[in-house]
Amino acid sequence: MKQNNIVKFLYILFTLMIVCVVTYAQTIPKPPKGKDKPPSQRPMDDEPPTDMYGGIEIFRSKLVEQIKSRDSSLVFEEAEKVDGKPQLKATGLHGSHVEIWGTEKNIKQGKETVIIYSANRDEYTAELARLAWFVVLTTGKPGLDWFYKQLQSFSSISTPLHMEVKLNVRYKMIFDYLPATREVSVTVIAW
Repeated sequence: MKQNNIVKFLYILFTLMIVCVVTYAQTIPKPPKGKDKPPSQRPMDDEPPTDMYGGIEIFRSKLVEQIKSRDSSLVFEEAEKVDGKPQLKATGLHGSHVEIWGTEKNIKQGKETVIIYSANRDEYTAELARLAWFVVLTTGKPGLDWFYKQLQSFSSISTPLHMEVKLNVRYKMIFDYLPATREVSVTVIAW
């Protein structure tokens, strides 16, 4: 009789755990799929840049190539140096833009901004997926996890939002939302 009660108890406990996990999984926003899905890890060159100390771990040309593969409307041009650092800027459709500060082998900072120009859920999701793509290229999975967490806060507010986090000893990320202009931006700064 006691064994029967233990089996029943374990069955109920196991069923309850499954229900809790399924319920929790339904509350997590779904990552983009198909062409909008960012890579699971940074596409790296055969060898990382040699003077990486303090920089983002991807060659500037590789970063530009990967960003352009996601949004071919972006045209990158050399811009005026900032604090002696070379700067690349690009502007795309609907006012989106990307800025990259640093040399080919030592990117110090990158920023991408998109304009949420449509209330259409597919177009809205595609714009946010571009930001997710940028995040994973510059910081990898830790940055992507943090970015998705910020999207939960962002989706239900109508006031400006500014959030910062030190991902690890190498990166600082900044998430900004300006409802007046519908701009959403992510900045990655290498320490």
